[in-house]
Amino acid sequence: MKWRKVVLSEADTAKGSHTTLQLAFRNLFHNHGCPRDAGMYQVPARPGEYLFSPGAWAIAWTLLESYNATECNAPKKSEVVPQLVKLLHEEAKII
Repeated sequence: MKWRKVVLSEADTAKGSHTTLQLAFRNLFHNHGCPRDAGMYQVPARPGEYLFSPGAWAIAWTLLESYNATECNAPKKSEVVPQLVKLLHEEAKII
């Protein structure tokens, strides 16, 4: 399965869209029993870009579609920073 990417503009980020996305994903994550394969990642080299694992797509596809998520390849572990999974499962290794 493919990963998904959401890109927020600087204006959207300034309005707090990134926080809204993170909180909505967190709620879905919890409602689905905190699946270990559902990860949300930020790309530090590209502010406003968030990547979602195939497991994240499975539980949050309607949310991600509302943010116009597009398919992308899996990132290299060195290119991303876990957003939610790191907080809940320090030992999680999705990538």
